Amino acid sequence: MYDSKTLKLKTFFGFLTLPVFIEQRDSLLVFIGRRKDIKSSTSSSMSYAYRFKYILIGDTGVGKSCLLLKFTDKRFQAVHDLTIGVEFGSKTITIDNIPIKLQIWDTAGQEAFRSVTRSYYRGRAGTLLVYDITRRETFNHLASWLEEARRHASENMTTMLIGNKCDLEEKRAVSTEEGEQFAREHGLIFMEASAKTAHNVEEAFIETAATIYKRIKDGVVDEANEPGITPGPFDGYDAISSKQRRGCCG
Repeated sequence: MYDSKTLKLKTFFGFLTLPVFIEQRDSLLVFIGRRKDIKSSTSSSMSYAYRFKYILIGDTGVGKSCLLLKFTDKRFQAVHDLTIGVEFGSKTITIDNIPIKLQIWDTAGQEAFRSVTRSYYRGRAGTLLVYDITRRETFNHLASWLEEARRHASENMTTMLIGNKCDLEEKRAVSTEEGEQFAREHGLIFMEASAKTAHNVEEAFIETAATIYKRIKDGVVDEANEPGITPGPFDGYDAISSKQRRGCCG
């Protein structure tokens, strides 16, 4: 639950969509995010080699906020307030012994907030596109969400498709095969997950980061030109160029 002051701040920052405000808005949301019930389960002072920015998108009620809360705080909240504007969470993970900090923006699925959501596509390295396997209409709307994300985001953005609520097998309205086919046709990574049981929740966030990291190492993505990817202050890691990485990794 959020107090009225927090709700007003969230709504206010959601409407700071002009390019001149984007960086300041994100920094303030990071600060507010530390005070909310969605918070990082790791120390905010922990050093990292990279910071990746994510965005969670999809229809309202598909469980985006529940996935974020489960990932960052290992909690499931059965009754969750509808997101107003944007919510924020963060967590530091490890890939190939390299610490990577994930900053995750959870957006409102309501049509009234779509203009706010569009402004958050810019400067994101990863998108988690979520639908509810028990509600067919949320799957049918995926193409619209994906088209909008690709229109406003970097062409190098990595997208993970998540079929949430896979614990409700008896209420399933979308088959696993349909999710796999949609992902295959659109070049997405795909997993079914459950925020309630934690099935594939960490895996979805980490696999997205692993894909981004691999693309950096392979020279497909130049972190210097991607605002959603920021080299960090990790003392045990010396940043090297993409060309050097390709040489080291064969």
